[in-house]
Amino acid sequence: MKLTKIIKISAVFIVMSVFACMLTLYRMRIIEGTNYIFLIWNLFLAWIPFVFSCILALCDRIKNFPLKFCMMAIIGLLWLIFYPNAPYILTDYAHFSWVGFFKGQAADFDFKPWYDFVLFSAYIITGFILGMASLRINQGIIRKHSNGIVSGIFVVIVQFLSSIAIYWGRFMRMNSWDAWRNPLLLVEGLKFNEDSWIFVLILTVFLSLVYFAFNIWCLDDNADDDRLLRLNNKRNQDL
Repeated sequence: MKLTKIIKISAVFIVMSVFACMLTLYRMRIIEGTNYIFLIWNLFLAWIPFVFSCILALCDRIKNFPLKFCMMAIIGLLWLIFYPNAPYILTDYAHFSWVGFFKGQAADFDFKPWYDFVLFSAYIITGFILGMASLRINQGIIRKHSNGIVSGIFVVIVQFLSSIAIYWGRFMRMNSWDAWRNPLLLVEGLKFNEDSWIFVLILTVFLSLVYFAFNIWCLDDNADDDRLLRLNNKRNQDL
């Protein structure tokens, strides 16, 4: 992905994040004591892998191969550890399990739960897209140094590992810091039952399908942009 495009999409993500935070501040104002700070924290965690991917894109331009390899290996590992925080934010919808959206008749409108739905969606969609953009940057780096098949396998493996991490985080209350503080806890966390593995596999397929649909859309847009750029260059040469 071109650096100019990374800068543009980063600006959009910043605007989306600020909007989500403003919704939270307003929500905390209209209902005293309501605390949605965890949403801000989860979105911050979703930003971390995107930032690491941007750094990886810069490191990929380094000419010194040993330095380039070392930096990309370290940052790539950090990215892999923190990446699951982006798709994990989808599970924040679980906080609506006790919410009633309608009062009596289906047509009745209750402002607060629907406001919360928009508020949560602002965080969840922003965080999730941050993750997809992050993965796409890294897939582009992998494709650049290998081919499309290898980069596609890379995506599926990452989504599989992320699905395991999401299960750990949501149901076993583990987080990315446990990879440093207590690595043995991660090994203990692999003692899944049949339902756990089914959940992980289904989530892997879901995340992979959504990502590949997102990626195909982006590739089509890039092809159109390149075509327009070639036409403009040819037109300028003719002039």
